Amino acid sequence: MPAPALRPWVEHYWLIDWALTDPFDQRIVPHPAVNVVFQAQAGEAEHGEIAGVDTGLFTVSLHGTGRVTGVQFRPGGFRPFWGRPMAELTGRRLPLPAGPPPSGAAPAGPFAAGRVCPGTDEQRCYRLQEAIEQAAAGPLDWSRVAADLGYADQAHLVREFTAVTGVSPAAYARSLAAPPEG
Repeated sequence: MPAPALRPWVEHYWLIDWALTDPFDQRIVPHPAVNVVFQAQAGEAEHGEIAGVDTGLFTVSLHGTGRVTGVQFRPGGFRPFWGRPMAELTGRRLPLPAGPPPSGAAPAGPFAAGRVCPGTDEQRCYRLQEAIEQAAAGPLDWSRVAADLGYADQAHLVREFTAVTGVSPAAYARSLAAPPEG
């Protein structure tokens, strides 16, 4: 959990380690938030980047051993640190600049940015992210999940989920439960 002074802007920290004998393509469903990411993969130089809000499903190829750590900001939470229009980051990954932040880049409040999820609203993005997290938890009653998350019905959930991930919620859950190929 972030330090109390950072909680208005930082949602959480995350860490992924891997040691693979075969390359693996990980599909990622975007969250409506900016991440500051630090990566170290065997045979490559360590680096950091600012990952803007992605507009759709994307894939990251993992191989060998490595680690990725990140700071996920709350929607709008990165704006005070960026100091420029957030739209400049949409769908982009920028190398993390070296040195101190630009002058005048002081936190101004947690939701100063306005719309941060291009093409849709934040509620839809959060609902989809929650459905994806629940799908990863295992077999579910999808009609109950749809009702709990505020979808009109199960078909509404399935349409939005499939549009973002490329597969139905049940297929997504099965793919996570399946043993790795190879």
